[in-house]
Amino acid sequence: MKKTISILLLITMLLVFSSCGCKHEWADATCKTPKTCTLCGKAEGGVVENHQWTEATCIAPKTCVFCGQTEGQALSVHKFVNDKCESCGIIQLTLENYEKYLTVDATLSANSMYYDLIRSYVYNSVDCQFKTTGNSHYKYENVSFVVQFFLYDREGRLQKFKNDLASAKGDPITEEAVPYSKEKFTVNLNLAGNGNASCVLYTPWIDEMSDYLDSKGIYNHTYYEVLSVTGTVKEYEN
Repeated sequence: MKKTISILLLITMLLVFSSCGCKHEWADATCKTPKTCTLCGKAEGGVVENHQWTEATCIAPKTCVFCGQTEGQALSVHKFVNDKCESCGIIQLTLENYEKYLTVDATLSANSMYYDLIRSYVYNSVDCQFKTTGNSHYKYENVSFVVQFFLYDREGRLQKFKNDLASAKGDPITEEAVPYSKEKFTVNLNLAGNGNASCVLYTPWIDEMSDYLDSKGIYNHTYYEVLSVTGTVKEYEN
């Protein structure tokens, strides 16, 4: 009898000491670890075959958050939010933001002058140059500007002359002023953000109207417009 009681006590003691007494809080099994108690670390069962994937980005392929296994390749496109890639931080240049990252200069130089008894020296053309200067804190990739310079008929003299001719011929006329002349060109920037290009604009000779401009007129009538911007910039890492 005593022997039986001793055996029961021994079994009871073994059961007590073999139990950790923890009220387990289990974390689900993953592809890397089995079901595991977050309090005592006890594990049950084995790992599972299912991965938990993060989406591929421009800097990393599809990746399992637990074991780090990857599938496929990084994307070749960026995901821009307010012109900035949320993964790599690269910035997409637009017509609205390019002046934050570049200095732009447009310069004019009148040439091909001759002497006119009424207006003194006059010019029949102007050299137009568009130049960009980058910021040393940024790297510029595949950046291009499409720029247009134009000599504009601000007073409507050219349009009035055209309308007079049209009226005499019985053709339709328009009240809208038009450019004397215009030139469009592309400016490609290097990695430092520097680039330049130029064009020549000529004042017109339309039928019997010679509209060459004096030095004041040719500068006052010349304008430029950035039509489009493409490319990206990224801040250099310290």
